[in-house]
Amino acid sequence: MYELENHLYEQFDLVFTSYGTITWLPDLDKWAKIISRFLKPKGKFIFVEFHPVVWMFDDNFDRIGYNYFNIAPIVETE
Repeated sequence: MYELENHLYEQFDLVFTSYGTITWLPDLDKWAKIISRFLKPKGKFIFVEFHPVVWMFDDNFDRIGYNYFNIAPIVETE
């Protein structure tokens, strides 16, 4: 994602980001600059995301596993 400028040179009328994307991006300022770079003037940015409360629960959604204001990475294992 952060190297997109090395591979894509156009701008678009629409940039879309789907559920769960931003939790994997460690630098949201850099991500926003990339969106700005590829969005045409007067283009639309569509962003959908879960409410952060979903990241408070443990893997089974049985109990609270993380603080709402957690700043540490959430490690997922499968």
